Amino acid sequence: MEQMMRNAVRFRHNPMYAEAYAAMQRTYEFWKLYDHLEHSNMLGIFERLYWEEAHYADTQVKLSIDLGVGERTLLRYRKQFVEAFLYNLEQVSREMHAGSAGRFASGGR
Repeated sequence: MEQMMRNAVRFRHNPMYAEAYAAMQRTYEFWKLYDHLEHSNMLGIFERLYWEEAHYADTQVKLSIDLGVGERTLLRYRKQFVEAFLYNLEQVSREMHAGSAGRFASGGR
């Protein structure tokens, strides 16, 4: 799933990744708000893992050291990032399919 998240960012202009990229944008905004409310740095970690292509090949240990969090903590955060992305992907998919159904019902206008 994390590879899909990275590909959505990497290939953001490819229509095949439109839903996934929209979900990534929503997930980004969620972590931005979360940081504001909780005074944390989850967005910084999220950005490093999924938005900064230069770090895609970094190992778990290197990421853990660079981000100043334990390996187990980083693994827990990654699971949270994936869960938030999946939630947003489901919402985006529903909205896009509902929009398509509405266009077909109205004769494609």
